[in-house]
Amino acid sequence: MDGIVNNILAWDGPVFNNYYYVIVGIVAIFLIYKLISIPFKLVLNGVLGCVMLMGVNWVGSLVNFMVPVNIITALIAGILGIPGIVGIVLYYAFFVRF
Repeated sequence: MDGIVNNILAWDGPVFNNYYYVIVGIVAIFLIYKLISIPFKLVLNGVLGCVMLMGVNWVGSLVNFMVPVNIITALIAGILGIPGIVGIVLYYAFFVRF
C-alpha cells in the first residue's frame, strides 16, 4: 500500500502541462500583436507617404509640376518610401500629361 501512495504523490504530470499553457499564451500574444500592428503600420506609412507627396508638390509648384495626392499614390509612397516617390514623380513627369 505504501508503494501506491508514494507513486501517486511523486507523480507530477500535470505540472509539465503548465509549460504548454505558457508557450501557447506567449505565441497567442505575439500573433495578436502582429495582427494589430500590421494595419497600423500600413496606415502610418500611408500618412507619411502623403506628407512626402505634399513636399514634392510644394517643391514642384516652383516649376509648375504636380502629383495628385490620393490613396494609391500615398500608399505607394508610404510602402516603398523614397524609391516609390521617385517612381511616382517619373511616372507623372513622362507618362501623364496635364
